[in-house]
Amino acid sequence: MFTTIKASLEDAEEKQFSDRDINNWLLKINDAAHMVDDIIDECGYEALGLEYRGVKADLSDEVQCSCLSSFNLNHVVFDYKMDRKMKRISERLKEIVEEKNKFDLSETRMIVGRRNEIIEGRRPRVYGRQEDKTKLVWYLTLYYFGFSGYLSVYPIEGREGIGKTTFAKLIFDHPRVVNHFELRIWVCSFSDFSLKGMIEAITKAAIGCDCEDLNLDLLQKKLQYVLHRKRYLLVLDFKLYPRESSYLFRDDWQRLKSVLACGKVGASILVTTRLSTIAEVMGTGPPVL
Repeated sequence: MFTTIKASLEDAEEKQFSDRDINNWLLKINDAAHMVDDIIDECGYEALGLEYRGVKADLSDEVQCSCLSSFNLNHVVFDYKMDRKMKRISERLKEIVEEKNKFDLSETRMIVGRRNEIIEGRRPRVYGRQEDKTKLVWYLTLYYFGFSGYLSVYPIEGREGIGKTTFAKLIFDHPRVVNHFELRIWVCSFSDFSLKGMIEAITKAAIGCDCEDLNLDLLQKKLQYVLHRKRYLLVLDFKLYPRESSYLFRDDWQRLKSVLACGKVGASILVTTRLSTIAEVMGTGPPVL
């Protein structure tokens, strides 16, 4: 049904500015596409959860039998819920296709290409990274095998222009992430990679005002007051980088981590970088990209 709809999108895009009904029709397509994307996310999320709990867990036969029985019941409930959602979206798409027929729209063979952004609407998309997105969201929202004071740091590594910031934004704005974390902070970049400079940038992003007049001790206390006992997500979207050979950055990063380790269990950091050395220094696990 999406293929049928896509064939008319190019003409619809040209006519939407002079025809309000066509514009409303395109908005309905966007909403339907988001619903389908959410269903795919939920299915991938559920599959990863079942795989982790049922396959990777090292359980005794008796406990495993009990757990798998519970998993099967949960899976039946999940299947029922997904079945209802898929029926609803299928009916919705049928209505959209039927509505298309009342417009005088020419069809093209342009099924893929630049018109895909109409289906995607305003939601940014990184093609081919759906599995990575689902897995990282799952890690961030369910991975609770740390302890208080432990910070998980996930590097998003890749060459310039690959879409690291867009990918991080998808994670940052994902509904599960939004609902899971009590506080989300986005730092675009550091102009100063000293300990004071990094704490200042994070504090400014967290509270929304400058802290340039504060000394290092007061900055640390202010930041820890904001983060204390909160499950927070901090994104460090690096545009500039410290020199690769800078051992001072390694030391300052370790000191910064000790300052940040005041949150609740599950507090996490995402770091975008094109340098493998930065990913190695900062990450607690392998890079995502």
